[in-house]
Amino acid sequence: MAKRRLRDIEMGRPGGPGADPDALADGVALMRSPLGTGFVMPMALGKLRGSAQQAAAELQQQARIRADAQDRIDHMIGHCREEGLSWNSIVWCLGVSAQAVQGLYGNDGRP
Repeated sequence: MAKRRLRDIEMGRPGGPGADPDALADGVALMRSPLGTGFVMPMALGKLRGSAQQAAAELQQQARIRADAQDRIDHMIGHCREEGLSWNSIVWCLGVSAQAVQGLYGNDGRP
């Protein structure tokens, strides 16, 4: 089975459980933490219980939030460039070094 991004599987995006309940990658299970948070977990971590399981669910949720925020930032960088903002202006708005932006987006600014 082709490898998919974890958040695509969890969010039910194409190829994920929302489209086909049997489409989870081998060795991956949909789980629910003690507090009711749903998350995807490798079967190898199935021994997690209680607070450890809740911590794993919260970590996955925060990683998903970060990935979604990064997607929005990538989109806004493209929009800002279309609007004529310089790379120096974008670097300043992001609060990072020019080297960090170049490392993420390369010389042409594409992620």
